[in-house]
Amino acid sequence: LDPSMKVGPQVTGPRPSRERRQRQREVFDRFHLAEAVDRLYPFQLSGGMARRVLVSTAVLSGASLILADEPTPGMDLEMALEALQCFRELADEGRAVVLITHDNSIAVQADRIIRLEDGQVVYDGDSRAPEAIVQPTLNFEPAEQEGDA
Repeated sequence: LDPSMKVGPQVTGPRPSRERRQRQREVFDRFHLAEAVDRLYPFQLSGGMARRVLVSTAVLSGASLILADEPTPGMDLEMALEALQCFRELADEGRAVVLITHDNSIAVQADRIIRLEDGQVVYDGDSRAPEAIVQPTLNFEPAEQEGDA
């Protein structure tokens, strides 16, 4: 979100039609965003509210590609699930949704998972496959202390 612009024009554009404003109101209602949010600047929003505004913008934009980088932190469970459902609907409409997350429970909502480790693709496939689930790889054994041997 542009910090120098109020939220409303960022979501609807500078001169929205009556239909576009109505659609924005419907989407904002879906994400429990009050009408007054239109008149706020991004710095006046909580983190969860800002993410809900961004999801709303994705819905209203008509974009064929949506990049959602960690879209749910700061949202309560109900809103996080609603956002994920919204991304599913957009994908089902034929839009490409790239969901970037560190959370397995979110990743497995997708059709396909591409997992990277140290800049390398270590998995690319069906999210329902057992190997799609991230397994801990860090070794937490304590380091040897000087004099231990």
